[in-house]
Amino acid sequence: MEKMSDHAVSTDVISVLAAKVDIITLDLCTCLLPLLTSLLESKMDRLERCNLCFIELEKVKRFLPSLTRREGSITKTAQELKLAFQEVL
Repeated sequence: MEKMSDHAVSTDVISVLAAKVDIITLDLCTCLLPLLTSLLESKMDRLERCNLCFIELEKVKRFLPSLTRREGSITKTAQELKLAFQEVL
């Protein structure tokens, strides 16, 4: 992942993964966060970044109900995230 210094490549990879949320794991998120940080620190306009982040957070928020119906630790984490979203969004 650290070899993807080209923001266009990073964006494409993240877009593909965002469309396949069922394969995203905590380990994958740990690898992707530095890429996302790099993209956010790029010269992209701040307002545009905020709008894009908001859109993605809304997508995550809409996906949470299906996660809360699963069994195991994912349910607890999804419920905690849902509560955090209620405070922010």
